[in-house]
Amino acid sequence: MKFNPRVSSQPRKARKAFYNANKNQRRILMSARLSKELREKYSVKALPIHKDDEVKIIRGHQKIAGKVTGVRRSQYVIYIDKLTKTKNNGQTVQVPVHVANVEITKPFLNKDREALLKKRGDAAKAYKESVAKKNEQVEEVFKKAYPTLSFDIFSSKNKVEAIKEKKPLRLASRLIAVKAMANADRAKYTASLKLKNARDQLAAYKAALAKKIAK
Repeated sequence: MKFNPRVSSQPRKARKAFYNANKNQRRILMSARLSKELREKYSVKALPIHKDDEVKIIRGHQKIAGKVTGVRRSQYVIYIDKLTKTKNNGQTVQVPVHVANVEITKPFLNKDREALLKKRGDAAKAYKESVAKKNEQVEEVFKKAYPTLSFDIFSSKNKVEAIKEKKPLRLASRLIAVKAMANADRAKYTASLKLKNARDQLAAYKAALAKKIAK
């Protein structure tokens, strides 16, 4: 189901956008999932693949681990140092792997990548906190409106009770409203971060200009 109004659901347009994507869009499209330990550590699910990342192949018949030696965005493939094959003439060549078939076990970290992980992790934590807060508010409203029902009305234990009370649709609309409020809070948080960055840049520019005038 399509949720973004700016993205077409027509296959021909999706293919055209995929094959005509610029290098920045291809960088995002070539994102690999992080391992379970890294997801818990950074609160980030995926990261654009980078040369020198240590990855593990999780799909296919050759499930090996190695280091990324090359990223070919024109073909949406990567090359791993331990994945090679020998041709009939005796030449050894690397085998291309699609980025969706690997997961990152040890990312290559530099200043920019550490900042990206921190930014995404902070945004994810703020989103979880806002969702938890909204859930608490909705639970309070729900308990006041339906004192005889459990808040976990859609679990297997309480389905019969919900059907007897004939009020599952109202609760469904409430939960949809919770998700909408959470998404709005996330957009508001992102906008506030952009505004803060713009203010910091303006302050730095004013300081540099004042220093230049003083000279």
